[in-house]
Amino acid sequence: MARSSSWETTSDLLIKPEISAPGDGITSAVGLGSDTDYETWSGTSMAAPHISASIALVKQRLREIFPDVPILKLGWTNPLPKALVAKFAKGVGKLLVVEELDPFLEDQIKAMGLAVVPHKTELNMLELNADRLQNLRHEILGDVPK
Repeated sequence: MARSSSWETTSDLLIKPEISAPGDGITSAVGLGSDTDYETWSGTSMAAPHISASIALVKQRLREIFPDVPILKLGWTNPLPKALVAKFAKGVGKLLVVEELDPFLEDQIKAMGLAVVPHKTELNMLELNADRLQNLRHEILGDVPK
């Protein structure tokens, strides 16, 4: 990781971030004059394509495990898009919040008066781990996808 990157441990001594990507000294097309211009830059914008691809793979796996379940994926959520969450919640029978670390979003959603499905599957670290999601599906829906 780049020296400028922030990293730390959580209260239970797990290393954060859970996902990182190269962002220091990355050669990329810059399009500043012709379609053959390349420069070497550093920063989060250079790591973003790697992270975007990783998130696409996670979303694909999530869709494989929960093929028929509507999913509202929120990124940075400050402030919480309450109207969007309320509209999504109105269209689904059960609302399950999957988030990392403390139940920040879940608490805000409950404060909006929306019911959230309780679950016992540990999700607060590596919440999109395939085994944990399989366990969650079994716990919530009572089955295991093919």
